[in-house]
Amino acid sequence: MLIKVVSLVAMAAMAGVLAMTVPTTFQLAKMDTGLSSSLHSTTQLVSIESSIIQKNKSLHSLIQTAHLMKAQLQVTDSVTAKLETNINTINHLNQQTLEINQSISKGANTSAQNLADIAASMSALYSATSSLSKTLQSLNGIVQGDTNNLSQMRDATAQMNSNVPGVLG
Repeated sequence: MLIKVVSLVAMAAMAGVLAMTVPTTFQLAKMDTGLSSSLHSTTQLVSIESSIIQKNKSLHSLIQTAHLMKAQLQVTDSVTAKLETNINTINHLNQQTLEINQSISKGANTSAQNLADIAASMSALYSATSSLSKTLQSLNGIVQGDTNNLSQMRDATAQMNSNVPGVLG
């Protein structure tokens, strides 16, 4: 019987221990659920932090790219400023060329008018010299006629003088 009493006491002790372990097990199960939830949240947080770190690394690369683009834009701006200066110089030279061409054109127009005036004068001179040539030819004919007449008059005078005594011929 002692064995029965010891076994009853042992059973009662076991039931007590079991009764005490049930709430503890229940609390441990709650803690396990909380820790699992916390582990899941921590895993998500680590994933987010990893993504942020990656993005921060990309941000550094983006900043370097932005600095490189800024430097390239400064070079582009400098080249564009030089192009603008060259274009302004070309525009200025084109304006000077236009003014020179306009001046030459005025001179050419004046020269063309002068040449037209000279051509008209030369044409008038040609007409006058042609008329003078015709007049001189006519005069030459008259002079030839006068020469013939004078020669005949001299011959006639010489003949008359030969007929008159005392006139030397």
